Amino acid sequence: MPSNILNTKFIHPKEIERLCATTQDVIVTVTDISSYTSDIKQLKDAVRSNHWPVDHPIRAKLWEDLCNQISSENHVDIYSVSVQELFGDNYFPPNLPSFVDPAYCIRYHLNPAGKKSVEMILQVIRNSKPDITYCPILYPLISIFLHYMSEEMTYSCIMKLLSDKQNFISQTKSDHSTSAYLVMKLCKKYAKNAYAQLEKELKEHEDLESMFQNWLSWIFKGLPFPYLVRVVDCFLVDKKKSLYRLVIALLILYYKNCDKVQSEDLGSLQKLLDFFQNIPVPVEKVFKIAYGIRGFSEKLLHQQFLKVQMTLKSQANRSDRSMSMDRLPSSQSAYHLEVNSAAQPVIRELRLDSISRARSVGVVALGNFKSSILTAEQMSIIWNWIPIRISMLQPEVIYSSNEHGVCLTAFYMTAGSYEPTVLVIKANNDEVFGAYCSSSWNCRNSCDSENKKYSYFGSGETFLFTIVPQVKKYSWVGSECGTDVPHSAKLFMAADQRMINVGAGNGQGLLLDDQLLHGRTEHCDTFNNDPLCSNKDFQCKIVEVIAFK
Repeated sequence: MPSNILNTKFIHPKEIERLCATTQDVIVTVTDISSYTSDIKQLKDAVRSNHWPVDHPIRAKLWEDLCNQISSENHVDIYSVSVQELFGDNYFPPNLPSFVDPAYCIRYHLNPAGKKSVEMILQVIRNSKPDITYCPILYPLISIFLHYMSEEMTYSCIMKLLSDKQNFISQTKSDHSTSAYLVMKLCKKYAKNAYAQLEKELKEHEDLESMFQNWLSWIFKGLPFPYLVRVVDCFLVDKKKSLYRLVIALLILYYKNCDKVQSEDLGSLQKLLDFFQNIPVPVEKVFKIAYGIRGFSEKLLHQQFLKVQMTLKSQANRSDRSMSMDRLPSSQSAYHLEVNSAAQPVIRELRLDSISRARSVGVVALGNFKSSILTAEQMSIIWNWIPIRISMLQPEVIYSSNEHGVCLTAFYMTAGSYEPTVLVIKANNDEVFGAYCSSSWNCRNSCDSENKKYSYFGSGETFLFTIVPQVKKYSWVGSECGTDVPHSAKLFMAADQRMINVGAGNGQGLLLDDQLLHGRTEHCDTFNNDPLCSNKDFQCKIVEVIAFK
């Protein structure tokens, strides 16, 4: 077997022979990667239908090319420099980064040199992306990549996946929890019998939720390595959606074969993992079931994600923001906003003891915040409305029509890449109002799987507000009702070369023209808001955008 098929530097020699012996002979119909990587539909069909053996030479080049489609930035040279700066010539293994979940530290037959490389890559990622707080999938992904790539190329590919966290890798505990809740809802919809059985076996719904919090372990701790390699093939093409499909397929197979699983602990996570580790069907059948699920569209996933996101958010809102990012009760963690003696707003994280006395354990100051529209007290009001995870960052005015010019081109060039942002407007009559924008304005160029641009983008975290003459927040209508909302109430943000718009549906919540001089505000279905200004058609005195760093 050619030495460049599997990375012999990182894999035990005996394992190479064993891994290759476990793969099945298949007919490979795609031999020239360059002939199909430019055609996304052809590429998807090829990856889904060709079950290449674990030692097939196509994989290393295929994975590299797929990651290059995500980002053209080259991290290979950066990695070598970073390793030298962090460790010098002598590497001493420090503690793993805090975003690593020890339960997912799986080496997949890597030798000690491979284990060391995984740890070094993780340390460089921690140094390069300090905003990652929880990312259990990183350790297993790096371990799998190292079977086919050099250390430097593995780092480069992983960094490209991390650059598109919305579609590939969740990087915070809250995002991970949202994905887990979404997977549970999808399984309930597309694997009804299997879901009902799990629910019956576990009896307590809370235990079922806990099991789905470990959904990634079903794949990366449960499946044999040859199956995992195929998982990565499809993941790099179909993004998170491929993992959702796979989990549903695995649950369906478990339900059909659970009577053959010898275990008294029915419904336990270990029973699931035991079944997946000894899965009785070939990899081809697993993926045939996964991609045979109908109605599993990007649009549906987006809608389901919004519903899940707002369900979790509404639960936090009902607790008056007494839940932390890790969903701890108010007796353990809460956030409080106050103005100190120098009239400088600060965010304080508080721990409450048994007699409700507060003790500050963290401070993010707003005293250095400067705006031509908002006072410190007014900014503190908005600060209390934004998501907790964002309120621990420093706000900064990144765009001002007074400084950067009054045109959308300048607006997009200056503020287009930031996410989230606060859009604040001061009208000619000195009324102040605006919007919290959950997505970047560059999302106006995003496309769906058919390469069609989205008309609207953003999420249910978006909201409208007024500050002067009265203080009022208009949240998404979907956050306050548990039922489905109409399409006209899911229109959060829109933008092109002629306008920017927040909120729509039988009216424009907040609309600005291409010169950022004139605007319109009226009731819209998305936020069920009153007009934000006394004059529905208003003129702008100043427009600002606030970002968080």
